[in-house]
Amino acid sequence: MIIISAIAVMVGSCALVLVLAIFEGLRNETNNLFNKFNPDIKISAKRGKYFLFSEEIKNTLLSNQDIKHISKVIEDKALLKYNEKTCIAFIKGVDSNFLGVNRIDTMLVMGRFINKASKTNKAVVGSLIAEKLLININSRFNPMQVFVPKKTNDMMINPQGALNKKNVYPIGIFRVQKDFDQKYIICNIDLAKDIFSLKNNLVSHIAIKLKNSSKDLEQVSKLKKLLGDKFDIKTKKEQNQLTYNILNTENIITYFIFSLILFIAMFNIISAISIIILNKKNDIKTLWKLGLPYSKIKSIFTYISMIIVSTGGVIGIIIGYIISIIQIEFAIVKTGSIPYPIAFSVENFLIVFITIIFFGYIFSKIAVENMFQKIKFKQMI
Repeated sequence: MIIISAIAVMVGSCALVLVLAIFEGLRNETNNLFNKFNPDIKISAKRGKYFLFSEEIKNTLLSNQDIKHISKVIEDKALLKYNEKTCIAFIKGVDSNFLGVNRIDTMLVMGRFINKASKTNKAVVGSLIAEKLLININSRFNPMQVFVPKKTNDMMINPQGALNKKNVYPIGIFRVQKDFDQKYIICNIDLAKDIFSLKNNLVSHIAIKLKNSSKDLEQVSKLKKLLGDKFDIKTKKEQNQLTYNILNTENIITYFIFSLILFIAMFNIISAISIIILNKKNDIKTLWKLGLPYSKIKSIFTYISMIIVSTGGVIGIIIGYIISIIQIEFAIVKTGSIPYPIAFSVENFLIVFITIIFFGYIFSKIAVENMFQKIKFKQMI
């Protein structure tokens, strides 16, 4: 029964280690994806789609010694048409500094990134948009048509002239993450200004790359004081708060589910320690007559129970670690052609070990107290 109890704890702890390692891997993978697409800090207007990138704002940012790069971005919705297929997407117009802030060029799966010096209407598109529109980036004579509403009030008078139309040539396809791949096409900022009929200094947001990204909260606080309350200034994490919240919530829920499995496995400890106490009745009587206090006798069995629990738990943690290493090295489990992400953290190992010890101690105390009451220990002696 002792071996069965230890195995039950081992299996539960191994499962908990693996689940936490998987979610750590997913979190790291998500961070890596967002790190490549989102800037360290994003400055946008609290009201309206655009704001004026004035010399004052520019000088404030350039004088900050902790800022490495700044990039002007224009972003708005448009209707795309290609091969008689249509979809709604966001046009993201970027300036020549954008790759210093965001290495989206490393996420290209086909073609090349836009040349900042090129005057041709070129763009790179998200992989899901390319798939939906059946885009061929090698076709030089089949442009993608981009439609946006003109900023006029004569739509009812002349509906046909209510849309601004531009021909754009896709030259590359990027793949980051589903939300981005089905949402964005990226082009030169001058082309975006032309599409949306914007004045030179109007931008949707400013993307900032810090010299030390760990200082993002400090810099956000500093920029809020310098720029005032007209701007919405967010860190990389705040730009994707919903995704992080979902991941953390799923992690917590899964932790509790697998902790419940471990909790159920601990019931074996009650059976094991009860059998040990029954088999040691005579030894208990001897220890009592030798003068060992009642509380000390009970603590002996609690200690034995904790040895069973901790042994099973440590072995389970080690097995979980070995399975994780095998997955990292050999990618046995895959999602399509991509190895399932898995990662370790000292925090997760501590969480599992503390959970095992916590449950083990509670069940050990319950088992010992309950068994000593049932056999009427004091009356027996």
